[in-house]
Amino acid sequence: MLVQGRRKVYRITRLCIEEWLRAHEEGDAEGVREWTSTVWEQPTADVVYAMFHQAMAPGAEDVFADDPGVLRLLTDERVRAGLLS
Repeated sequence: MLVQGRRKVYRITRLCIEEWLRAHEEGDAEGVREWTSTVWEQPTADVVYAMFHQAMAPGAEDVFADDPGVLRLLTDERVRAGLLS
């Protein structure tokens, strides 16, 4: 059950970060605030933190091999600066 829940959060997190990036690129400050809040709400925050951590760890390409787009999002300087600051 826990693994299945984390997989769902993983998929949801990708969508939230994509929406955060879209709002950031469009200069939508309210959207950025709302998506930041959504990304970091519990119970998803622990999975999000782990994703950001794994993205910078050795072997990240292997961890995210099934979805390299997620790795690109998690290592994007704008995303990291905006969501990890």
